[in-house]
Amino acid sequence: MSLPLSTLVASNPAGAGGFIPITDAYTTSSGTRLVPSGAIALTVEIYGKGGDGGLKTAGIGGGGGGGAYSSKSFTVVAGDYGKTITWNTANGSNATVVGDAAATNLTAAALNMAAGKGSNGTNTTGGTGGTASGGTTNSTGTAGQNSPTGTGGRAAGPSGGAGGAAQADGVAPGGGGGGGDVDFGGGLGATPKIILSWT
Repeated sequence: MSLPLSTLVASNPAGAGGFIPITDAYTTSSGTRLVPSGAIALTVEIYGKGGDGGLKTAGIGGGGGGGAYSSKSFTVVAGDYGKTITWNTANGSNATVVGDAAATNLTAAALNMAAGKGSNGTNTTGGTGGTASGGTTNSTGTAGQNSPTGTGGRAAGPSGGAGGAAQADGVAPGGGGGGGDVDFGGGLGATPKIILSWT
């Protein structure tokens, strides 16, 4: 089982059931997470990757589109404990979270979420924002600006990263990279992010 990039345990005392809230955050690679015993709720948030800025021979290309955002909350029951949540931020297009067919509430049918990458800018036009699916909230990222401005698009969601200015990388999570030229290059789209909040 892959470990999260960071696991933050809340400082408040355990609830009535003795469970201490946990937040798992993933920004690279892929892996699995076993449903922790004692949890009664799960909120999943996914920010898609930002698109890269486009390049132009003379001037600034279009900015990359911002990543999408998807979120959904679930009730967790005993039949979910120990079951496997599969997450992936590394497939190059969508950041995804999928449940376990053997679970009670966190099944693969109920938990099958994706937040898409913003498209890359071209030499003249900004990339489109990524799209999302499977959540209660599914928001599209902001498109990158066309040449010659070339600013990357902002990622969707409450904490979506800003797009980069011309030749600058997007802000994580999910901001689109700014457009650039062939001599100095364009900005890179920012990394995606998956957040699993257990209470």
